[in-house]
Amino acid sequence: MKYLLANWKQNMTISEIRNWVDVFSKKVSKESLSKNKIIIAPSFIHLYELKKILVEAGLSDVISIASQSVSQFEKGSHTGEVGAFQISEVANFTIIGHSERRSIGEDFESINKKIEMAMKYNIVPIVCFSKKEEFESFMSSSIKNSQEALFLFEPLFAIGTGNPATVEDLIAVHNDYANTDIIYGGSVDKMNVVNYLSCSFVKGFGVGTASLDPSGFADIVNAI
Repeated sequence: MKYLLANWKQNMTISEIRNWVDVFSKKVSKESLSKNKIIIAPSFIHLYELKKILVEAGLSDVISIASQSVSQFEKGSHTGEVGAFQISEVANFTIIGHSERRSIGEDFESINKKIEMAMKYNIVPIVCFSKKEEFESFMSSSIKNSQEALFLFEPLFAIGTGNPATVEDLIAVHNDYANTDIIYGGSVDKMNVVNYLSCSFVKGFGVGTASLDPSGFADIVNAI
């Protein structure tokens, strides 16, 4: 089984989500859908709507939902935050520490707090890293003892550039980072995804902007 994460970022309307699910469900093969774990990460405002749409389409058992982040705080007076206890009602996964979050000030301390909150409420953290120091920072938390946590390697040179990491790049990261299994994210497409499958430690793929095209994302899923 491979994990296929569609990170929609700050995109999509409800009508677009409905169309996406309709097109994707017609294009993706039943075999690929059943043997892989498909995860969709919409904006916070669309978490419940996506769940409803997946239920209506009969896909809620084969497609999981992730939030794109999670609050580092418990419930309380934290205006604008969305707590893990709230996310746990609709999502089984959450992305933590994405490079786009780190670029606007998210630091190691807050990332580790978010990991702890997610795990407290039984949400599987998908923790992103681009550098070894980032990886080592969250490995000091309780995530190192988790059997379910996922680690998404996203080299900055590959994100949205059309210049993906090579198989050799991923092997070097795997060997240098305590032989950790990873999800790879960075200019993934239906062509290069096949090359990465030669690496047994690659547990799946994170797809950003390309996942907004339901047909193209289905092609990636079908290639695995």
